[in-house]
Amino acid sequence: MPREQLLALEKKLSPLVIGNTLRNTRKKSIESTINAYLESNKSLRISREFPKKSNDSEKYYELYELINEVDDSRTYFLYVSENSMEATIKKFKEDLTEYTKYKLSILIDKPTNIAQPSNRKKNVEMFATKAGLSKFNIYFIDEFGKRHLYKEYLAPFLFRDEFPNTNNFIDNNVIDKSNNRSSLKATKVIKDWFLEDDSPIIVLTGMGGVGKTTLTKYFLNSTLKDQPQDQDKYVLFLDSSTLIDKLKTTNIKSIYDLYKADLHE
Repeated sequence: MPREQLLALEKKLSPLVIGNTLRNTRKKSIESTINAYLESNKSLRISREFPKKSNDSEKYYELYELINEVDDSRTYFLYVSENSMEATIKKFKEDLTEYTKYKLSILIDKPTNIAQPSNRKKNVEMFATKAGLSKFNIYFIDEFGKRHLYKEYLAPFLFRDEFPNTNNFIDNNVIDKSNNRSSLKATKVIKDWFLEDDSPIIVLTGMGGVGKTTLTKYFLNSTLKDQPQDQDKYVLFLDSSTLIDKLKTTNIKSIYDLYKADLHE
């Protein structure tokens, strides 16, 4: 690329870069979370003129007021962006001081780049208290979803009932294309993947009837019961054969939508 074009590109990108790191300018939102909450709480609706949103992308927040049409009570949800959280909470107080006296459910993103995600909650609690927010609960967005949106649909990480039809399972050799390995036992490939921290998805491919579902169920039966108990972890088992037609006509925006598609006829 000619030097002139490189300089022009550098000038264009410079506002998006902090040090050597590309700035994340995409606004996150809790709109889908709130809509899912409304769907599971039919007596609630969003008040007029809400949500109220920050006009500063660097200090971004969203405030939702939900009205209970039965008793006219109000519920408030505040989303605080992970960028400049202390400054964002301070801006929320400056912009919407009248709402700081109400009890708030503060929803935040769960960090993936620190060893103790709970430290973010402690920091937000400190920032909120410092800003004068009187009453609040703090949730990671996925934590709120598990507790209030689809908890009843989740199987505990350590479950007592085994998946059936795995007694005659034969652990055949497979090819691990992701690591260019062959002649490995299928269960070993899955277990190696399961123990990795930075590989969120594994895809099992093969002809219909070859045993992909049986292999998965066998892995769940034999491996997960040996893991330390963790109340925040769950097994999500969705049957694609019942989902395939529904996915063609269903708008999937979150994991909650997958449950609705799988469970509702």
